[in-house]
Amino acid sequence: MLENLKYCRPLCLKIIQNLEKRFNYLFDLSLPKSRCFILASINHPKFKLSWIPPRFMDICKKQFLDECYEMYTAQKPSETISKSDSDLSDGEFYSCLQKNDNDSTSFSDGPLDQNNFRSTNVSRVQALNFLNSKKKELYVG
Repeated sequence: MLENLKYCRPLCLKIIQNLEKRFNYLFDLSLPKSRCFILASINHPKFKLSWIPPRFMDICKKQFLDECYEMYTAQKPSETISKSDSDLSDGEFYSCLQKNDNDSTSFSDGPLDQNNFRSTNVSRVQALNFLNSKKKELYVG
C-alpha cells in the first residue's frame, strides 16, 4: 500500500508512528497497562486467543489463567465445592467475578496446599475448556 504513495507517504508514516506511540499498550501486550484490554478480549467468546500475536501468547494466556484463578478463589469455599456452574444464580455468578484485593496468589506463587492445588486445577481446567471451546456466541440459553 505505501509503495504506491508518492506525496502522502511521509504523512502516512507519521500517522502510523504516532498511533504506535500513543497506543503502545495495545501494540506491546507485555506492558501492565495492557492487562485489562487483554482480559476483556480473551473473555469474549468470539475472540478468545485468536487475535494475540504469537510472541505475546504465553504472557496473555498466563494473565487470563491467573485472573480465572483469582475469581475462582474469591468464591466462598462452600460454594466452590458444593455447587456446579449450572446451579449458580445470576447474582452468585456476578458476585464471584468481583476482585478480591486480599488474594494476590497466582499460579507461579510458592507451594500449594491441598485446597489451593484443587482450586488451581479446577479453575485452570474451566479456563482451558473455555479457550478450547468452538462456541462463539456470547449467550447460550
